Amino acid sequence: MSRRSAMKLGVNVALSEVWEKGGEGGVALANEVVRLCEEPNDFTFSYDANDPIDKKLTDLAQKV
Repeated sequence: MSRRSAMKLGVNVALSEVWEKGGEGGVALANEVVRLCEEPNDFTFSYDANDPIDKKLTDLAQKV
């Protein structure tokens, strides 16, 4: 299972708990989001942050 799939599964499980457990589920969701954010990843922007917005949008549309 890819990390992205695992992350989606983890978030889906946490979201299910939110609806089943109300406020307690919200805490579980928040904890899961924090845990996923703290994991190492290879995130990169699809554009150069110094480019003007129109160039960023073009790069984003072409790459995503």
